[in-house]
Amino acid sequence: MQAAPEEPKPVGLVLDGEMRGEPHDLLAFVTAFALSTLEKPEAKVLTLSLTGSPLEGAAFTEAVARFYAISALRAFPERFQRYRGLPVGLDEGGAAAPTNPAVQTILSKQSEDGEPLYDHEIHAFTDTADPAALIRNGLTAQEDQSSAVVLNGAATSLVRVLGLNGGRELIESKVKHLVASLGDPQSGKPDAHLKADVEAARRLFAEWPTPIYVVGASLGQEAPFPGDRLAAGVDWSDRHPAVDLFREAAPPARRAAVREAAAVLFAVRPEQEYLTASEPGEFTVDKHGALQFEPSANGLHRYLTSTPAQSEDLNRVLEELALRQPAAREIPEFLKRFIEEQKKEDEQKDSE
Repeated sequence: MQAAPEEPKPVGLVLDGEMRGEPHDLLAFVTAFALSTLEKPEAKVLTLSLTGSPLEGAAFTEAVARFYAISALRAFPERFQRYRGLPVGLDEGGAAAPTNPAVQTILSKQSEDGEPLYDHEIHAFTDTADPAALIRNGLTAQEDQSSAVVLNGAATSLVRVLGLNGGRELIESKVKHLVASLGDPQSGKPDAHLKADVEAARRLFAEWPTPIYVVGASLGQEAPFPGDRLAAGVDWSDRHPAVDLFREAAPPARRAAVREAAAVLFAVRPEQEYLTASEPGEFTVDKHGALQFEPSANGLHRYLTSTPAQSEDLNRVLEELALRQPAAREIPEFLKRFIEEQKKEDEQKDSE
C-alpha cells in the first residue's frame, strides 16, 4: 500500500518592503497574512522589515499583523488571545516621503471602552529591529529551499544580508527565489525603488545567488485592484485595518496598483498562471535607476508580465484573499486540558 503524499509545507516568506500608508503597500502585506491564515496555510511569514519607511509605517505594519493573528485565535478563551508575533525591522534611513495621514488616523482609533482599536507596540525607533539581522535569523531556522524573499522597496537591507558573514551561503541554502517589484525592463524608465539606492540594486542583481523574478511597474495598470469592494467592508468583522485604509483613500487611490501584491502571490504560488515569466537573462541597473534586461540562456533572472485575462484572474484572487476571514486556529490539546482543569477548580471553589 502506497503512502499518502505529504501535504506541501507553507512557504517561508521574508517580506522586505515599504509602508507609507498607500493602499498598494498594504495590499502586499494583507496578501501575505491572508495566505498564512488559510485553513491550510500556504505561507508562513518569517520576517517583516521596511526600508525607506517612517516609524508610523512600522507601527501600522505590526498592527495589521497583530489583527490577522488575533482574528485567527477567536476560538481561544479571551485571556489566551495574545499576539506573539515577530518584530518589525526598520532601516535607519527613515522615510523618503511623508506618510499618508490616514495611517495615524487609523492607529488613533479607539473602541467604546477607550482601548486602541488596532494595538501595536512600536512607539520609538528602538522598538524596531535591525532588518539585516532579522532576516538572517529568520532564515537560519528554516529547512533548505523552503523560503522565498519578496522585495517591495529599495534593496538596501537585502544587500546588507548578503554582506553578513555567511550571508550569501545562507541565502543560497534556504531561499528558492527572490521576487521583486522594482523597475520595469519593458519601459526602461527610472524607478523610485531603484533610485532610492542604485548601488544596492546593482549589487543585488550581480550577487544574489538564487533566481530573481521582477514584477514591472506596468503590470496591472490596465486593470488595477478594485478597492471599492474592500472599502465597503467585510461581513465577518466591524473593524479591519485594510478596510479602514481603503475607506480613507480617495476613490482614485482605491484603484490600487497590484505589482507588490502580485510579487507576494507569485512567491508563494509560482506554478499558478496569474503571471507569465520571460525567457532567462540578466538584469542591470543604470546610473539613473532604470532596469535593463539582457537575454541569456544561463541567466538567473526573469521578468513577469500578465495578459488582460491573467490580470482579471489576479485581481479576483487578490480580492478573495483580502476579504477572507482568517481560519480559526484549533485550540491545542494541552491548552484544552489546562482550561478544563481550571474550570473544574473554579467549580469546586464555588461549591465550597
